[in-house]
Amino acid sequence: MGVEKRHRTPPYEGKKKMFAVLGASGHVGTAVTQYLLQQGQAVTVVLRNRQKAAAWAQRGVSVALVDVHNTDALAQVFAHILQHPVQVEDIPPTAWLAYYKANGFSDKAARSYANMTAIFINQRYDRPTNPVKGATDLASYLRAEMAGCTP
Repeated sequence: MGVEKRHRTPPYEGKKKMFAVLGASGHVGTAVTQYLLQQGQAVTVVLRNRQKAAAWAQRGVSVALVDVHNTDALAQVFAHILQHPVQVEDIPPTAWLAYYKANGFSDKAARSYANMTAIFINQRYDRPTNPVKGATDLASYLRAEMAGCTP
């Protein structure tokens, strides 16, 4: 399993809010970016495909053309967006769960995010042979999990 590189930044201190969307050419990333734009938010999309980047640029979106696997280049993008230096920190897979929990993730969310991180870094997903399927759809599950949470 690979090592996840995290970027440690100083706390947000009242600067103008800028959203960075990685994967803005995918289904979820596109929907998130469109929603943020409709809300009048400043958005930078981080993409590696020049044609897709050009399409976003034509819509007036700030574009960063970078491979997200190049953590040093990605840190430079975030440093530009945040307007301060960003330090790359290597976190071994055995420490991911504790890291996410220490940064405010619930136990369920930390486990889920650690698993998604492994899938992203390893670029593979072993589908379960006998998945347990329930009657709950994703939207209902998320609503139930987020009940009582404040933004």
